Amino acid sequence: MAKDVTIKISAKDMASSVMKAVSDSVKKMGQQVAATTKKVAASAAAMGKAFKSAATFGLSAFAGMGAAVAGFGTASAAVFARVGDSIDKMAKRSGIGVEALQGLRFAAEQSGSSIAVVEKSIFKLDRAIGDAIGGSTALQDDFAQLGVDVNALSQMTPEQQLGVMADALMAVENPAERAAMGARLMGRGFEELQPLLQEGSQGINALTSEYDQFGVALSATDVSAAAELTDAFNRISTVVRGFIVNVGAKFAPTLTDIA
Repeated sequence: MAKDVTIKISAKDMASSVMKAVSDSVKKMGQQVAATTKKVAASAAAMGKAFKSAATFGLSAFAGMGAAVAGFGTASAAVFARVGDSIDKMAKRSGIGVEALQGLRFAAEQSGSSIAVVEKSIFKLDRAIGDAIGGSTALQDDFAQLGVDVNALSQMTPEQQLGVMADALMAVENPAERAAMGARLMGRGFEELQPLLQEGSQGINALTSEYDQFGVALSATDVSAAAELTDAFNRISTVVRGFIVNVGAKFAPTLTDIA
């Protein structure tokens, strides 16, 4: 059975603004990729001669690869959007600054933990601080036994609070008592977080400083751009998916009759 199938495509106007947003974002990404590469090269001296040579080669390659750079830039943009967007969302949830968050992620991973565990522990600690200030005598006693002024703690940034709690909890000599108190104040993730906390505030600061020296941290502006780029990707994906579904809807009756 033959039928004339006419498909009218009207997605062009709908997608034009989305495509412009993606185009603008990709242009920004080209500048950000180049800037990040320069940062890596600038910090290469502190990371060894071999890495310096690789970074120098990377800069030369960026200058002469032409079409290959465009492909690499597109792939880098996708990774940048995913990583930057996750940092943006976690920073908003936890209240930790984006650069401090990246340093803490490195410190946690170097200690065998993860930034997800750090985030959950910070949430739990924030609730414990609020409950203690609100009148929970049990939590007030826990903070008092650790020698921590809960009112002063409430005025600190989350990363500062983490350092204070690391010093206080690691000073508890009895492992069982430390584990019980840590779980009450920082949640069930305390056990997994202990390798990081054992570093103490100075050790944590040393690890985050080491990360800063790499020169690869995304700035607040970078992270914001990544979130915008992710939104742009989501919009274009929605348009393309909707277009495909509508084309399928046009073909469905004919294919059903043929079958």
